[in-house]
Amino acid sequence: TLAKEKGVDLSKVTGSGPRGRIIKTDIEKYLSSAPKAAEAPAEAPAKPAAAPAQPVVEPLGYTDIPLTNMRQVIARRLTEAKSTIPHYYLTTNVNMDKVIKLR
Repeated sequence: TLAKEKGVDLSKVTGSGPRGRIIKTDIEKYLSSAPKAAEAPAEAPAKPAAAPAQPVVEPLGYTDIPLTNMRQVIARRLTEAKSTIPHYYLTTNVNMDKVIKLR
């Protein structure tokens, strides 16, 4: 939100937060190091609203996410629940011929 208010392009800011996230201090450092770039959008005349940009679609594929402590606990508890609590599955058949005919 701060970057949007100040007109900062987030692709030019390096994040120093957890896992490379951009935090408030990163935006403030960027603004102090490049004051002209940050002031330019504020001085530009207002343009009519343009159509929203198309979202970037990344190719489908496998992403390896390292296990955090929280993910390890979740995996352990799900495995424990599945192996210690009895499970059973039910199936039923329903004849919908009359309903389809009525519709």
